Amino acid sequence: MAERLRYRLQRKEPYSMPCIIGNHSYPLPTYRWKDIVVSNDRAELEKLKLNAYDYRIIDTLEGTIK
Repeated sequence: MAERLRYRLQRKEPYSMPCIIGNHSYPLPTYRWKDIVVSNDRAELEKLKLNAYDYRIIDTLEGTIK
C-alpha cells in the first residue's frame, strides 16, 4: 500500500470561469489551488514556499492550512 504524505505545498493559479448574465457572457477571473510538492517534512516545504500570498502548506492529517 502506498504511503500517505502529510504535508502539501500548493500554489494559487489564476483561471477564467465563464459567467453568463442574461444574454451576455464574459470571463470571471478567479483562482484554484494546485499541488506542487508533497512531503512528510514541513521544514523543507517552508524553504520552498516563496510568496506567502500565492503559496500555502496544508496538513492533510489535521485538515489545517498554514
